[in-house]
Amino acid sequence: MTISTGISGATSDSRAKSRLLIILSIAAISAVSVMLTSRTGTVTDVSWIIGLIKRMESGQRLYVDIMETNPPFSIWLYYPIVKAANWSSVTPELAIAICAYCAVIFGFGLTVLIAHRGGLVATQARWWVWPAILATLLLLPAGAFAQREHIGTALLLPLLAVMAWRHGEMDRNRVSVSLAVIAGIAGSVMIVVKPHWALAIALPVFYTALSRRSLRVIFTIENFIIGAVALTYLASVIIIHPQFFQTMYPMLRDLYLPIRIENSAWLPIATPFVVALSVWALRRIKGPISSFADISAIAAVGFFIALMILGKGWSYHRYPSTAAALIASIIALDEIFRIQAGKGLYRFGCVVLAGLAFARPIYQGVAQGNKVDSPLLHAVRSQHPAPLIGTVGADIGLAYPFVRQVNGRFDSAYCSDWAGAHAFLRLRRANASLTDAEKRRLNSFLADYMVMKIDEFHTRRPDIIIVQKSSAWVEFLYEQAGFRQVMADYQLLAENQDVSIWNRAPVVDPI
Repeated sequence: MTISTGISGATSDSRAKSRLLIILSIAAISAVSVMLTSRTGTVTDVSWIIGLIKRMESGQRLYVDIMETNPPFSIWLYYPIVKAANWSSVTPELAIAICAYCAVIFGFGLTVLIAHRGGLVATQARWWVWPAILATLLLLPAGAFAQREHIGTALLLPLLAVMAWRHGEMDRNRVSVSLAVIAGIAGSVMIVVKPHWALAIALPVFYTALSRRSLRVIFTIENFIIGAVALTYLASVIIIHPQFFQTMYPMLRDLYLPIRIENSAWLPIATPFVVALSVWALRRIKGPISSFADISAIAAVGFFIALMILGKGWSYHRYPSTAAALIASIIALDEIFRIQAGKGLYRFGCVVLAGLAFARPIYQGVAQGNKVDSPLLHAVRSQHPAPLIGTVGADIGLAYPFVRQVNGRFDSAYCSDWAGAHAFLRLRRANASLTDAEKRRLNSFLADYMVMKIDEFHTRRPDIIIVQKSSAWVEFLYEQAGFRQVMADYQLLAENQDVSIWNRAPVVDPI
């Protein structure tokens, strides 16, 4: 079964009207996306990576001087963009946003091309199908725009279209080698961003193999390319950054991966995903549906399983599963209207479900945003033109994008106190379940981290220290005499409900 642009096979007037509606919709979606992006600001993680790259340019070494939790592709993805921004008058933040739009245009355009050539496109569907799919790439990310998962999802979409083509592939209409190669290279980005996202590729491949009762669809050009890229990337990390496996992986194993959100937090995370996938499920119950919808739905399930395995539940981790689920439901909604499946109330309910699935993550992204309170920015700018900033707290959002917005410097080894805080929390929450060896490792790391943290503040003497409020980790730090001695040299400059900002120099009233 197929989806459609809603243009082919119609009268001349209706084709012209459909084209106009598609163009106007895409223009409107793009304009709203730019407004949302400017409102939410640069994503915290992206801002941190920009600062990290700037430090690498000054000679600091990744996984030696800078302890980054992610494998190096997260830096490699943005590195050439930041370098290009250095050679122009464009800021790295704007350059990355532009490149994210280019990734969306490329992924979306290639998906449309594959859908047409693969016969995934019918002749009767509503004009809004493709604009709605584009909205999942431009509007749905909201506060996660230009994140690695956002870019990876946009580039994965052509691969999902190729998989849908493979599902119904016949001798007279086979996937071309060029499209398979391009889709395979683009789709592999998602795996090298975070390896566990591979489930979103593996599950649709196995589904297609089971549906066609043939293992041949596993051994396709695009899948070989994805495997080759993954192996090449692994070899590159071993050769270029062996410290990731020697230093960072043991730290991630002991400190990062065991810390998961509470089980009770999964309900508000799973509910939007279920809502996003519900229209596809309601249509699928009634019978066969577009293979593109099925493949997208199965990829969404793969993304969500990987999300649960990682156990963090952050918005940008949730985005790929929600986007893929919504794409499946958009295609299903078109079929519900096109073939008159169900009564009016049924169709109305499906529209409402799809609308809710779109609205909630957009609202959350805009409401949370990534921008710092203006009073805090003004307070720091009034004291220092280019402050050296330190942070106390496990949240990466304490430092970034704040540092970039006040023209500051941040030279701590870690993006936040996540490592020390996680060691403290594991010893506090799961002490009874830890082995003696684990307790020794965690206690040793925590002691070393405390010494490093206090020594860092003593030797580097940051101009500004940002302290997270309502934190057990911060309370633990204040119990240490050495840390209290450090903070005795600082005066409260400004605060809000989340953070307090402390100034090393005497506070000077702005003129």
